[in-house]
Amino acid sequence: MQTHEEKVDLKQYLYDLLVVEKRTSAQLEQKRKEAQEWHEKAAYASGKGQVDLAAEAAQFAMNLEAEMLTLEKELQELAVKIQYCKDQVAKPSFTPLVDINQLQAEFEMLLGDEGKALVLDKKINDQKVDDDLAKLKRQMGL
Repeated sequence: MQTHEEKVDLKQYLYDLLVVEKRTSAQLEQKRKEAQEWHEKAAYASGKGQVDLAAEAAQFAMNLEAEMLTLEKELQELAVKIQYCKDQVAKPSFTPLVDINQLQAEFEMLLGDEGKALVLDKKINDQKVDDDLAKLKRQMGL
């Protein structure tokens, strides 16, 4: 049976995954644009008879396309994790099949320092909200 704390942790993990998915999608889109630009540069150089420059530009485009494949694979893996979390959160009660701490560690590993910064930022923001709520309650005499 799922405890309230586990469900909150799973929701937080789901939120974190969604943030990573959004960032990864943005990176993928940026790589697509860059690859297209390098293909255009290669075509331009080729049209001007600059075979060496065209080959070099085409190589840059191919490197970007390889990075795009990696990002697409990451997005596919994220989609599976996100769907699993959504399914688990939607259930009224469940026995977790995964260790929340392990999932959090994987998330932090995936993002490295950026992931740690996101987690820290979230904790600080949560604390600010809690402090503001406590202040309002004091002002209201609650």
